[in-house]
Amino acid sequence: MAEAEADPKEENESSYQRYKILISSLPKDEGWAFENYFCHYQGFWYPDTYCPGVLAVQDHFKARSSDIIVATTPKSGTTWIKALLFAAVNRGMYPPTYNHHPYMIDSSSRIVYLYRNPKDVFVSMWHFNNKIRATVSKPPLSAMEAFERFCKGVSQFGPFWDHVLVYWRASLERPQQVLFINYEKLQADPGGVLKRVAHFVGFPFTSEEEKEQGLVDKILRLCSFENLSSLEVNKTGKIPEGLGYGAFFRKGKVGDWANYLTSEMIERIDQITEEKFHGHGLKF
Repeated sequence: MAEAEADPKEENESSYQRYKILISSLPKDEGWAFENYFCHYQGFWYPDTYCPGVLAVQDHFKARSSDIIVATTPKSGTTWIKALLFAAVNRGMYPPTYNHHPYMIDSSSRIVYLYRNPKDVFVSMWHFNNKIRATVSKPPLSAMEAFERFCKGVSQFGPFWDHVLVYWRASLERPQQVLFINYEKLQADPGGVLKRVAHFVGFPFTSEEEKEQGLVDKILRLCSFENLSSLEVNKTGKIPEGLGYGAFFRKGKVGDWANYLTSEMIERIDQITEEKFHGHGLKF
């Protein structure tokens, strides 16, 4: 007699209960925004609301060889690199001039990792989380309070430096699978970085596309800060916590940290960066 198939709902409930037990045993610290607290798991801090999903992905996600995975720390240019990648990969189906472009919606898969100066990451993260706190009637975090948490590594998916190092080492060990790119270079030479990323994921621009059709420039205009932030969905749409999509577009500038950090804060974050990255060949 054939065995009865397991009920997916029962399996999911069993897994969720197991996750709850594990999460309850994890070290915890105060969250930055909508979450009740952060949980420390396998060396990183996760908002409590994300923890079941993190565990479920570890249990069940299997990357396919055709997958392209974008990885960043929060506030490191995630929205921009996602838009650029989608537009480049799908340029045959959705030309950059298309009026309703949908770019916002163990394996040999390829990972594109975008990293950014930790000073700008911190400032952007601080502003963003205070916007979320306002939607749930929480008082804003002071710059110093947020800075202390960031330096301790208690931030979304932090510590920042450990997160970056994991992907840096992976890019050295498996350069055909992990591309490590810099936000500041993307700002300085967006066309050059876009062509490098497109080539890495298997969709290089042809000479005709680049020179005669001007597709690189068209994609850059399509995915520019000004264009993305002006889209109707980003003006009116909201995330589940009630924050408008427009909050994902603040300035997108390099070096804005100079307007917010004291000399003592700059010295401290530079010291942490030097200590964390020492001997790894990675500098900002």
